[in-house]
Amino acid sequence: MTSNKIIEKVTKFLTNEFTQTVGNIAIFKNDDGSYELFDRYIISETKNDTFAVSIRNSHTIKVFNSLKNAVTWCTFEKRNKFYQSTRIEQLDTAIGSINVSINIHQTLIKKSKELDKKMIYIAKLNEERLRRKSMATEMNSYIVESKYWQTKKFAQTEQNVYGKINTL
Repeated sequence: MTSNKIIEKVTKFLTNEFTQTVGNIAIFKNDDGSYELFDRYIISETKNDTFAVSIRNSHTIKVFNSLKNAVTWCTFEKRNKFYQSTRIEQLDTAIGSINVSINIHQTLIKKSKELDKKMIYIAKLNEERLRRKSMATEMNSYIVESKYWQTKKFAQTEQNVYGKINTL
């Protein structure tokens, strides 16, 4: 086989099959700062320092407090793990809400002059911190599972691509 034919086959492979295979599992950062995931989701930062996930060919937009949570949600949604993706949304919202409550109670503790009120605020603050820690632990388990799945998919794709290149 001539080198021109080899180059032609490799080029054809890279433009067709490779692009489709990698696009299905890839995460790209665009010039405008947004991210494209799995050839289906677009994550962009909003003015409120949150991250909006829009789904191609859909009017659905989900908003998350962190990029990591948004990517994790996309991973589970892509895998059709609807219970987990719904739970990720709920945890993200609840963690954001608890963070606001923690800030409020910290401010109230600083401003409070009465010992009784200060003790109540401290008790509420500790309770909220425990709830946040519990939710963060659960969220972290989803993040770890998401990373594992992505790593596994990348390795499988790499193996498939190299196998196909070797057969050219």
